[in-house]
Amino acid sequence: MNSTDRIELDILLVGGGHSHALLIRRWGMKPLPGVRLTLISSDVDTPYSGMLPGYLAGHYRHDEMHIDLARLCHWASVRFITATVTALDLEAREVMVDDGRPPVGFDLLSIDTGSTPDLSVPGAREHVLPVKPVSGLVDRWRTLQAQPEQPRNIAVVGAGAGGFELLLAARHALRHSGAGFHWLIRGRRPISDRPERVGERALAAARRADVNVVTDFDVEAVREGLLLARDGRRQAADAILWVTAASGPDWPGKAGLATGARGFIATNDCLQSVSHPFVFAAGDAGSHVEKPVPKAGVYAVRQAPILFENLRRMATGQALKPYRPQRDNLVLMALGEKRAIGTRGPLVIEGGWVWRWKDHIDRRFMQRFRDLPVMETGRTERKIIQPAAPTATTATTATTATTVTTATTAPAGVGEGQINAIVDDSWLFARIAALHAISDIGVVAAEPHSAQVIVSLADAVPAVAQRDLTSVMHGLDRELAANGFALAGGHTAFSETLSLALVVNALPGTAGSHSPDESGRSGGSPGGSDASRVTAGDALILTQPLGIGVLFAGFMRGAAAGRDLQPALEAMLQSNLPAGRILRRHGASAMTDITGFGLLGHARRLCDSLAADTAVGITLDIAAMPVFATARELAAAGIRSSLWHENRKALAAIENPAGTALPESELSLLVDPQTGGGYLGVLPAAEADAALEALAVAGYRSAAVIGHVDARAGVRLA
Repeated sequence: MNSTDRIELDILLVGGGHSHALLIRRWGMKPLPGVRLTLISSDVDTPYSGMLPGYLAGHYRHDEMHIDLARLCHWASVRFITATVTALDLEAREVMVDDGRPPVGFDLLSIDTGSTPDLSVPGAREHVLPVKPVSGLVDRWRTLQAQPEQPRNIAVVGAGAGGFELLLAARHALRHSGAGFHWLIRGRRPISDRPERVGERALAAARRADVNVVTDFDVEAVREGLLLARDGRRQAADAILWVTAASGPDWPGKAGLATGARGFIATNDCLQSVSHPFVFAAGDAGSHVEKPVPKAGVYAVRQAPILFENLRRMATGQALKPYRPQRDNLVLMALGEKRAIGTRGPLVIEGGWVWRWKDHIDRRFMQRFRDLPVMETGRTERKIIQPAAPTATTATTATTATTVTTATTAPAGVGEGQINAIVDDSWLFARIAALHAISDIGVVAAEPHSAQVIVSLADAVPAVAQRDLTSVMHGLDRELAANGFALAGGHTAFSETLSLALVVNALPGTAGSHSPDESGRSGGSPGGSDASRVTAGDALILTQPLGIGVLFAGFMRGAAAGRDLQPALEAMLQSNLPAGRILRRHGASAMTDITGFGLLGHARRLCDSLAADTAVGITLDIAAMPVFATARELAAAGIRSSLWHENRKALAAIENPAGTALPESELSLLVDPQTGGGYLGVLPAAEADAALEALAVAGYRSAAVIGHVDARAGVRLA
């Protein structure tokens, strides 16, 4: 939706399955004014199941078989939340997630979380590798391949097409390892839902691959390294891939949604819950009560346009459109090597050309998420139907229980920060904004006291605005309280987009204090410093990597993947205050936080502050500077943040000509603006190793010595 549209209704998508991914793509080209679409997914990248066998076999790279949900949502102006849903409150219309945030509210809900194999067999949950969720299998498969001593015996349990493809993919990937493969089939023949000739070809392909096929093996229990059948037979296995009948998650049924025998949400012709009409389900998550279809990706793909249309119709009070599945569908099964079996109806085909056909279909599907079209600017105005207000207790704003007392002495430090939302997850953004603001207090070595905030919310109807305010205040209070600040008050207003302005106050601490500089900020001033203790040879330690600005700039332009942002987000969610205490314990004589001016800008201000009291300068070792993965690639590609043009003026302060002769991409990282960047501390060289060790233990694992103090004034690059 346009940022200027008033938000009147929230549609929540839970799960990044194929139906939802395709729906989001359609939404990006045809949004509904006044409706905010949100996706909650456990993964930033979601794997395309059709390419999973080829990926395991080694034919595809990670990027080729994963949909970047973060990038897709950003392109489509869809809010993206990375979390796992654990519960659902149908009366309050909220979902609970696993990352500590308050419940996420909605007006309409769609569920496309996929399925998981049945793990009810005793010992299965502890000892097998389930094929779903696919993202989990991919991670465990990488771990399996990386083991110094690869398994000698691998068993695949599952007689369907999925088990067959997984078997031959794993066999092909480990064909030179000497591992033995065993295919355990419950009945007499595999793939029994297809013509008998399909099963015969599958058995022939397995035997050509030197797979031990074990029929009529009904697994009764699983132990470590052992499978037990009901008839008393045993099969040893160092690794067990589990591809049995699927089941749905338990939380929809526990919430009161009507479900079938295996926990799938019971739906009608319109993909709508038969018990709660404001809930929809697609892909593996749903099951038609009268005309169920197989749990296959092709059906999820074809449900997407119907789901897209029906959510829009539900939001605007129109009649829903029925989904009519085809009676039969083409099935293409990879054979590990670049061959495949195809079947539809009585037709059965096999060969390298079938693989090439399948490969073409799969790559064409994935291309839809890489080559995202330019979005249309037109909007079709429709009236949004306001849902009835939930009967549950109205949500209230989170507040801290800390008592706020009036300071009787002058504050040792005042930190402030005004920031527009850099992520569309309001709870995450509030946490980042709070930590960014309190970073100044850690520099001046003062005691945390209180904070005030001005919250500018995106324009919305009261129910939606309350959801957003609750989320923001909870995120703020979480980080402020964890760092010793009481949220003393603030104001709320409406704006085009979410933004926060914070003022944080501190009292004199035991570690000393330092007045803010002329800008009112402590950034650039050596907090708790004693310039007389700064000597040539002192070490410069940077506690967090550089590159936040260029990473976000690259993501906004589609040049960086969603997963590239994750390390930066993790760093931005780590308070700097413990790092400041560690540096001071190891004799830090000066310190600054690295924020909007970039490393070089703040280092120059630090250097100027030191030079006022003693004739010293600093040398920065550009090769030693920690940089977030992908940031260097983006810088080399010419990606720059919006503040870079102003910050680059600081390059003129470099004293040595050799420093300015470095590649521009490397120099650009020196002036890259950081939101929630780390600290730059000056401390005795003899304490550097111990300080780095303590920082690593505290979670600042990228901290590094990036230079030293020298006897010449100014800033130099080495």
